[in-house]
Amino acid sequence: MTKSNIRKYIKRGISLLVVLYVVACILLYSFQEKLLFHPEKVGKSVKYAYSQNFEEQFYQVDDETELNGLLFKADSVSGDRKLVFYIHGNAENLTTAGGVASSFTDRGYDLFIYDFRGFGKSDGTIDSEARLFADAQILYSQLKRSYDESNITVLGYSIGTGIASWLAAKNHPEQLILQAPYFSMKDMMRQKYPIFPTWLLHYPFETNERLKETTCPIYIFHGTKDTTIPYASSTKLKQIVPAIDLTPIPDLGHTGFMKNHIYQTKLNEILSNPVTEKTVE
Repeated sequence: MTKSNIRKYIKRGISLLVVLYVVACILLYSFQEKLLFHPEKVGKSVKYAYSQNFEEQFYQVDDETELNGLLFKADSVSGDRKLVFYIHGNAENLTTAGGVASSFTDRGYDLFIYDFRGFGKSDGTIDSEARLFADAQILYSQLKRSYDESNITVLGYSIGTGIASWLAAKNHPEQLILQAPYFSMKDMMRQKYPIFPTWLLHYPFETNERLKETTCPIYIFHGTKDTTIPYASSTKLKQIVPAIDLTPIPDLGHTGFMKNHIYQTKLNEILSNPVTEKTVE
């Protein structure tokens, strides 16, 4: 094989790699919702059944879209009612809500949890970061009609931490709790897909920037064995916002917070309404 033929094959190989790279960029840009969000639908006729007292509501967020939410009520309340506004992860829906509710209702807090567009019984599809933020704000404003904002705790888990951080920065809740947060989605992209430019991402979820703007107390829980969102993401957040109260949970992965003794003990402190130790569903 001559040198000219070798150069020709090298050029063809490079051209093919460039084409494949461009195609991969286009696919990543066009279909990133499928990478970030994993909705599972639930028929609207399905009746949720939980041991706790709860109310199911549909909330109109635009002319064509209703979001489904559940409000779990604490049985024993002293003084004004308090609320945890819970924003779940990217593969959950309200069918699992009962597993988290008791951690808060047992402490005298009501719990509100809702499904994103396209999740569970909620209408529509997720098509932008701005719409996710707007939906959360509409629901938060709705709940403020029933709860004084000084009695509202915003809590986000996994992908929901970016939305929760935005919500806390734009409002004035009593406190913000984040479970397994990322520094930003751009930072996650650099870790998982380092060959792609971050400007392709139209869900930047800049948790790092929003926490700088947040005026309420911030609490973070993160498992040290989390391989989905590394624990280092939380330590980086604390570096830029030193006031963050960070609780590492040794040997915990990305799930299992509600059953963890360290989490439950710290939650007693944060919510200032201790419950006796027990196994949480």
